[in-house]
Amino acid sequence: MPSERENEKTRLPDRAEYVKPPLQGFALIGTAYRAMTTSVLPNGEAGLWSESLGLFLWLDGPALRFYNPETGRNLRTPSEEAARADAEVARRRELEAEIADLKERLRKS
Repeated sequence: MPSERENEKTRLPDRAEYVKPPLQGFALIGTAYRAMTTSVLPNGEAGLWSESLGLFLWLDGPALRFYNPETGRNLRTPSEEAARADAEVARRRELEAEIADLKERLRKS
């Protein structure tokens, strides 16, 4: 018997133009997997609701994305998260340099 985490499966083919819809999901109902219904997500995109994750799954071009209906936002992709972290580090360095400059000015006055 599959665990709670194994009660849903998704399929995203390498060549999505040959499969309609390109993102397909299957949920375990009883002892058989049944196709999940595609629906329009709150962000206006077509996708699937995952009971297991509590998130919507949808395609942004070739990329699989996750939409959180509680926050009304997509989860960040690894590259988006890396860019956000890099920007945060850069901003912190700018602020630290500004603080050091202000301390130096205070020391001289």
